[in-house]
Amino acid sequence: MRPTRIEYRSAERVLILHGPGSREDFIPAALLRVCSPSAEVQGHGPGAPGVLPDHVDEIGIVAMDSVGTYAIKLHFSDGHRTGIFSWDYLADLALHKNQRWEDYLNARAERGIPKDGKNLLE
Repeated sequence: MRPTRIEYRSAERVLILHGPGSREDFIPAALLRVCSPSAEVQGHGPGAPGVLPDHVDEIGIVAMDSVGTYAIKLHFSDGHRTGIFSWDYLADLALHKNQRWEDYLNARAERGIPKDGKNLLE
């Protein structure tokens, strides 16, 4: 479902998707960055691990571009800007953000990168 309005609060580093009625979905920039649908983050093919960004608590969104009527392209403060976030993908992230964040932390642990102890979703 396409949001009726998109808002980014830079002080909080959170993207807000406004929907029908008074529906609002809050998605932290950190989560958007680690779950970018880009090949860099997701991997360049079956079995190819993607990049796990570091210091995501410092990353914000610096620009947004419309991609047709189905998505937005986010530009992050660390220079990443190749992910195209469809409305369906954003809705899924909003719904499963806690699990997606845990998946990211577990992937870091599997690669020997320590968890930083922060829960940026709270």
